[in-house]
Amino acid sequence: MRLFLAAMPDDSFRLTLEQLQKELKDAGIKGRYTDPFNLHLTLAFIGEYGDPDHIMDVIEEIPFEPVILKPNKISLLGDLYILTFEENRELSLYVQRLHRILAENDIPFDRKSFMPHITLLRKADTVFPEFPITKTEEMECSSVSLMRSQQGRNGMNYTEIDRIAYDD
Repeated sequence: MRLFLAAMPDDSFRLTLEQLQKELKDAGIKGRYTDPFNLHLTLAFIGEYGDPDHIMDVIEEIPFEPVILKPNKISLLGDLYILTFEENRELSLYVQRLHRILAENDIPFDRKSFMPHITLLRKADTVFPEFPITKTEEMECSSVSLMRSQQGRNGMNYTEIDRIAYDD
């Protein structure tokens, strides 16, 4: 099973993300736009791993206070257009603890540096190094979702397996 841990946007912020995608489309940028229900902020990419219950048991040990993320800009990263966020110390510290506890429990994960972002578009055919943001709504992160990634006919499909809500 191909897995990752993510912060999922609520319905309100998902609408903001859809509006940003529309603005990219209106600017003539073509490519593979992320399905609105696949939009997410990856906290840790685990990859192939067969025990999702073990992952949930491990991450439940990490305290987390909900955080608010402020969009920074839309940037080009390779052939991706991503929405980046202003630095958030609390989220960065949580991800450090998350990575540490995954490693301590022999759960594999991608060890790239954490850069909070949401991928809006892949395989972009037009290059603007940065794209201005017209809407500045914030994203609340108050849960961590364990997601399954599966190849579908029209790209990847992401399904939430489990979630820890910290605002309850």
